[in-house]
Amino acid sequence: MREPRPHQRMPEGGKRLYELLRMDHEPVMVHIFVSEDTMRSRLRLEDTLGFSREFDPVLYFWPVEDQHCLVHLWVEEPELLERLARALLRDGALWVTFMTGGLSYKLESRGDVNAFWRRRYGTEAPTVGPVGAPAGGG
Repeated sequence: MREPRPHQRMPEGGKRLYELLRMDHEPVMVHIFVSEDTMRSRLRLEDTLGFSREFDPVLYFWPVEDQHCLVHLWVEEPELLERLARALLRDGALWVTFMTGGLSYKLESRGDVNAFWRRRYGTEAPTVGPVGAPAGGG
């Protein structure tokens, strides 16, 4: 995993996750929340990152190399979604799933689902992924 650049921010919980990943920790998935939209206690959970809307997600260093990220967005914000997807994939996330819309949510996946499954489980992704995303990266 690469080192963060000096000018890059770390998401909330990022330093903890970065150190765990360097020690070969394998999270089931990394949960990502907008800090202003979630409880503080949730952001202290292992494998959870939080970021603020006031900062561009591309300026963050995301410790997510080779991971599946589940991004929780209560309100669908296309511009934020695009910038966040670009930043997470740039920093090595293999599969990013966006869950938008609160209780009547919608799922959208980016990245390479099969690459994640091959790396993690040694097989191709099943017909339907663990969060309802179709195999093939969506």
